[in-house]
Amino acid sequence: GIASGGGAGPAAARGQSRRASREDRRGSLGDAAPGSKRSSMDMMRGAGPSKPGASGKESSEELRRTPSKDSGGSSSGSGDRERDADGASTPRGNGGSDFLQTGSPQKQARGAPPPRMDPAEARAHLDRAALSFEKRDAIVRHFAGVQRLYSEIRGANGGFARDGSTSTSRPSASSRKSARDDLERFGKVVDAFASKNRLRVVGELRHADVLSSSPSASIVSSIEFDNERRVFATAGVSKRIQFFDFRDVCSRFCPSGRADREQTDGDRLATHAITTRSKLSCLSYNAFLTNRVASSDYEGVVTVWDAETRLAVCEFEEHDKRAWTVDFCRADAKLLASGSDDGRVKIWSTDAEASVLELDVRANVCCARFGPNDAYKLAVGCADHRVHLFDLRYPQEAVAVLSGHRKATSYVRFLSSGNELVSASTDSTMCVWDVRLNAVKKAAERLATRKQGPLMVSQPARVLEGHVNEKNFVGLSVGGGDLIACGSETNEVFVYHKSFDRPMVKYGFDDESERGGGGGGGGGA
Repeated sequence: GIASGGGAGPAAARGQSRRASREDRRGSLGDAAPGSKRSSMDMMRGAGPSKPGASGKESSEELRRTPSKDSGGSSSGSGDRERDADGASTPRGNGGSDFLQTGSPQKQARGAPPPRMDPAEARAHLDRAALSFEKRDAIVRHFAGVQRLYSEIRGANGGFARDGSTSTSRPSASSRKSARDDLERFGKVVDAFASKNRLRVVGELRHADVLSSSPSASIVSSIEFDNERRVFATAGVSKRIQFFDFRDVCSRFCPSGRADREQTDGDRLATHAITTRSKLSCLSYNAFLTNRVASSDYEGVVTVWDAETRLAVCEFEEHDKRAWTVDFCRADAKLLASGSDDGRVKIWSTDAEASVLELDVRANVCCARFGPNDAYKLAVGCADHRVHLFDLRYPQEAVAVLSGHRKATSYVRFLSSGNELVSASTDSTMCVWDVRLNAVKKAAERLATRKQGPLMVSQPARVLEGHVNEKNFVGLSVGGGDLIACGSETNEVFVYHKSFDRPMVKYGFDDESERGGGGGGGGGA
């Protein structure tokens, strides 16, 4: 009421004060010299408003012609600054190029050539740049897999809520540490995957049976290294186990592909050989005794050989049909397992004349493999498309059944940790399974108390695709760094990383340019 009646109340006083301050500001802006305004170009350069002269009425044209004056009327102080054409102040004698230099802050003499880089250092820089480009290329080609891997790592450690959303609350110190650990793990996996981009042939063997004209006589069914990774043995349809020195084979290889056939002939390169009665299906070296190697054959016979004396140490004949697989235990030097088309897995001891345990899986057994860390875990791949996981302390039934393939399971291999298993099938896929010890123990305990049957798992952690395998057994190998290698019916070899469903690199043996150059094909995207 007081404000509307024109009284001199506090509200009216405040209104008059605000009007006066606005008029003062408008008046001061109107009286300012044109040169005092900051242009958009000045703002981008970071320059302040140019100062007017003593009269305050100089035009912008005069400011461009005349050096600015300080309060004392002299030219710019110590002479270390000068005006540019737009009135902005820049350091004198420090051209724009000086601000862009990222090297040493020490000044170079004008016109002096840049310092020469040592040739070795220059090559190292180029190598790092090339590797960086190849890593980026690999990540781009497998970007969907990289995204999925990150989501899985963060989601597994509580990075996401149950509905898939992320938490908006302030993270705790423990969650921040967990996030850092996740990122570190993610970076290591991606780096390991992207750092491999080619395969190179380092050795070659030509297998041929001089006593047979059949092409199948040169088929190699199994290749196994001894525990020292110095000697490897091959076996197959030729009814022979041949032993080779790995370094010797590699030293005779000619990368140009023009080596004499004698230099790659398997019979000439073999250090020695063992002749058997039947065609061989599989080999397995003892992890503790370098000269002990076991074989399985088409007659169902399992034999343990002394590689030095070439004599049979043990011979087991309990299978009724062809034995496809044999495997020495990595925790007990005396134990080995074999599997056959008769649907049974036999556990043998070199101290016993007969089998010490029998597992009935009621399906043709294609492969059997002990776990890497104990003598109890055994994985069995069968023609029923499944992997049967046994704990030998409870042999009456499998503790877990892994069903993810559409055709026969041809190979099984544990990764180095023992917590994951890889299975290969003639459906052109490989599956990575999580078989952590705790889950297996719980399943075994339930089975022992007869509370329920085996644990049924139908969802693998990863399905690896890219190779072709529809008819033959093409091989499976696992190595360090979670790498998985297999053959293909396209006469290629593929290498996968367990965390990515597409191959990281492949090599085609039919491509003469690849064989000659020693390079591999790209990682099939």
